[in-house]
Amino acid sequence: MINSIGLDATIAAPEHVRTKKLGNGKEKVKRRICQYDTHSFRHSFVSFCANAGVPMAIVQEIVGHGSPAMTRHYYHMDQLAAQRAINTLPAIGKEAPSTQVAALRRKLHQFIDTADLSQLQCLQEQLLSEHQSIPADIIEAEALPEPENALAITPERLQYLLPDYTIEAIGQVFGVTGTALRKRMKKFNLSRPAKRIVSGVLSSEQITAAQSKIKQI
Repeated sequence: MINSIGLDATIAAPEHVRTKKLGNGKEKVKRRICQYDTHSFRHSFVSFCANAGVPMAIVQEIVGHGSPAMTRHYYHMDQLAAQRAINTLPAIGKEAPSTQVAALRRKLHQFIDTADLSQLQCLQEQLLSEHQSIPADIIEAEALPEPENALAITPERLQYLLPDYTIEAIGQVFGVTGTALRKRMKKFNLSRPAKRIVSGVLSSEQITAAQSKIKQI
């Protein structure tokens, strides 16, 4: 399933996996194993949304990407889904078969030869009238709005939290993903401290307590 959407999840085996000999030279080669990580399933989630027709702006907000271009990087649409999308497009500029065009041309010539002036004027108005636009189903989607009670991410608040909390824990406090938080840190030119922090996943009580502290900053 993973490989069907363009992901190569096969990696070299670790040291403890036994090797085998191949070829006339009895050369030892390492076995290949299949292993998936959370990043692989990030590709899978975005691809499944693409094939299901979920608007890109909504998927972008869910996964925390900063631009539509990054979200498109994770899109792996299969041929069937792409064909379904093409089939929904209006047939703009589609030409009729040559036999139908020839038959229509003969009928027009016959009509012109037998029609009076008023009929020809009516035909001219119809032929020279403005083309009506072809209706098409368009999905309009915007990024999800920020909640009204969302905490603003400021450099001062991040500097207060970074020494004691991991990126994921700080994301819980602000209600954003780790990816979105890292992009905000890059914007503010901030980095994590050198010491290793193991704060783990925060409970609801810990999140409330941290939010109460940073609201005063």
